Amino acid sequence: MRRLRLSNLIFGDDVEFEGIWTREGGLSIVTSQKYIQAHPVRFIPTAEEITGYLNSLGFTHNDSLMLWERDDGVQLADTHDRNFIRAPDEAIIAIDVQPRLLPGHEFDAVRHG
Repeated sequence: MRRLRLSNLIFGDDVEFEGIWTREGGLSIVTSQKYIQAHPVRFIPTAEEITGYLNSLGFTHNDSLMLWERDDGVQLADTHDRNFIRAPDEAIIAIDVQPRLLPGHEFDAVRHG
């Protein structure tokens, strides 16, 4: 739930918690969000486009940790190209990036995307 909230704050998402699905293999969290239309030709952004997008949100890449970080205590993982979509208007949209708020930092201090 914390990661959903962080993602909504950082990326301007509208992911909502719908409930818990009990199935034979265990529990699953069920979420919903608006449909994201992909660019009809180039729907996967390049590494350079992803870097530019994350830099525009104030993130820098920490090569030793292999994470993106920001001074408000947010780290991003799982930032490979399949976790972003290019929209028809060329906007880059994060769809499954994993944010984390470091200990000692508060949600109220997280900058909106």
